Amino acid sequence: MSLLNDALKRASQSQQQQLDTVRIHLPPATEPLPEPPRALPPVAVAAARPNPARGLAISVLAVLVMVGMGALIRVVFVERKPVPHATALRPVPAVAVTKPAPPKPKAKTVAVNAPAPLPWPRLKVQGITYYDGKWQAIVNGRTVYVGYSMNGIRIAKISQYRVSFVAPDGSKKTMLLGE
Repeated sequence: MSLLNDALKRASQSQQQQLDTVRIHLPPATEPLPEPPRALPPVAVAAARPNPARGLAISVLAVLVMVGMGALIRVVFVERKPVPHATALRPVPAVAVTKPAPPKPKAKTVAVNAPAPLPWPRLKVQGITYYDGKWQAIVNGRTVYVGYSMNGIRIAKISQYRVSFVAPDGSKKTMLLGE
């Protein structure tokens, strides 16, 4: 144990000698020391202190801005679905409606081998955008415009939430976005 104590004493003495050689002795200063700063008036001290309410207000404002930006991004970039509008029902006065008699055929016409109307192909409206001054839609994974024809079905009209189609036989079909 004494060997350990002796080693610690020698190490401490060598450190002290190294510190003594490193110390720099400066001559006394001829200029007087500057005056210590005066205490600030209470108003200046209060103004210099950070206001915790201001930091809280900035944090709340930052959160509100981020939430607003998120809502704006969602409105602009997320697919919008049409919202059905409720309409007030008003009573309609009863009116007697008379059906006109069907016109009498002048000659008998018999349809022989009339082509049956073709069934509508499966259509899915996946997206609608307005770009470069015209409406365009994504139908069955393809971008289409008004007047475009796919499998004999012509695109008649594209609006914000709807796409209207016309078959070769003249039948029409309107589909909402997502249908």
